[in-house]
Amino acid sequence: MSITIRRLDSSAPDFARELSTLLAFEASTDDAIETAVAQILREVKARGDAAVLEYTNRFDRVNASSMA
Repeated sequence: MSITIRRLDSSAPDFARELSTLLAFEASTDDAIETAVAQILREVKARGDAAVLEYTNRFDRVNASSMA
């Protein structure tokens, strides 16, 4: 599974346009998103906190080592 998280810079001149474009996206009809979310939920159900930490480190780029 490969997911790209796009980061926006609120000080960029085209920030408002980029944000509007992203907000106009209809995520509920995107099968790739539904598939990715379902896989993440399965992993969290099966592996619990370990999966949450893995996804936190991956998507938030935070070096978390515990849930505390």
